[in-house]
Amino acid sequence: MSNKDELIQLLKNGFIDEFNETRTFDQNKLLDLSEIDLRDSQITGANLSNADLTGADFSESELSNMDFSNSDLSSVDCKKAKLQNCNFINATLIGTKLNGAQITDCDFTDADFSGTDLSEADLGGSDLCSALNLTACIFDGFTVWPEATNLPEDFETEYFNDLATLGDDEDDMFENDYAY
Repeated sequence: MSNKDELIQLLKNGFIDEFNETRTFDQNKLLDLSEIDLRDSQITGANLSNADLTGADFSESELSNMDFSNSDLSSVDCKKAKLQNCNFINATLIGTKLNGAQITDCDFTDADFSGTDLSEADLGGSDLCSALNLTACIFDGFTVWPEATNLPEDFETEYFNDLATLGDDEDDMFENDYAY
């Protein structure tokens, strides 16, 4: 059994097959890889299923053919990352930053998107039809969505400003109330 630091070094140095063979699997406990820093990395084929990746940094990384199924990716930073052919089945993405990411041919079946930031993300070709809490994610007019057949039936992709984006008109109101 390897410790967390050894596993992270295998990933950082590109020893993916050794990482996949060395890592442990426990149905009752997630593999602790929380807060790992793999920003600006290129990783193909790593099995990160059943892992605690909370707070990890994958920003500006290129990740392909990865398995994140049944993993906790809460508060993970994937800003401007390129994700291709990744499995996120039953993953937790609460508060994950995917803004500006290119996400192609990924499977998000039963993945929880509560509070996930998809601003300026390109999700073309990905499967979101069984994603959970997609209506509770953050997106903007620049978010590129997959075909309607790959989205939940009741999901509306049209961007509407929410209350948080409204300007504070209160100052303008008081300026107009007083004439000098």
